[in-house]
Amino acid sequence: MHDLFFQSLPTLEDTYPLEQWQPQTWRDIDIRIDSQGNWWHEGARIERLRLVQLFAQLLCVDAGAYFLKTPEVCWRIQVDTYPFLGVRWEADGAHWRLHTSVGYCVTLGAQTPLFLPQGEQVPVVVIREGLCATLSRSAHYELAEMGQWCGETLELRSGSCVFSLAF
Repeated sequence: MHDLFFQSLPTLEDTYPLEQWQPQTWRDIDIRIDSQGNWWHEGARIERLRLVQLFAQLLCVDAGAYFLKTPEVCWRIQVDTYPFLGVRWEADGAHWRLHTSVGYCVTLGAQTPLFLPQGEQVPVVVIREGLCATLSRSAHYELAEMGQWCGETLELRSGSCVFSLAF
C-alpha cells in the first residue's frame, strides 16, 4: 500500500508552484538536513529516498531560513550547511552536469552557477531558486581533475560559461 503511494508521487522533474502558494500558517518542525545531505526527523534518519525527494521538492529558502512549503502550512526546518549534496559529475557534450544525492541533475550555467563561498574550501552549485549543493569529497576531487589550473585558480568551462574558483 505504501509503495503505491510513493509510486504516485511526482518525480524531481515535476515541480510544485511554490511561488504561488501563500500559506497562512507558519510552524517549526523537527526536520534537519545535515552537512552530508541526510534528512533527519526527530533524531531519526529518513531512509526512504522518495520521501526525501518529496520534501526536497517542497523546500524553499527565504532570508537564510529553510522551509517545507505547502499550500496551507509553511514548516521551518534546520539545515546544517547546504540542503543538497553533489555526488557525481557527468560530461554532456560541452556542458558539465552535477548529480545530487536526492536525484537532482543540473547543468552548470548562468542560472545554476558553480562558485566558492568566501572563507570556504569546497565549491557550491546553485540547484534551484537559491537552494545550493555542496560537493561530496569524491565530487570535489572530480572537479579538480575536470578543470584547468591557472596558478591557484581552477577554471571550469560549461557551455559558454566559465567558472573561476580561487583557492
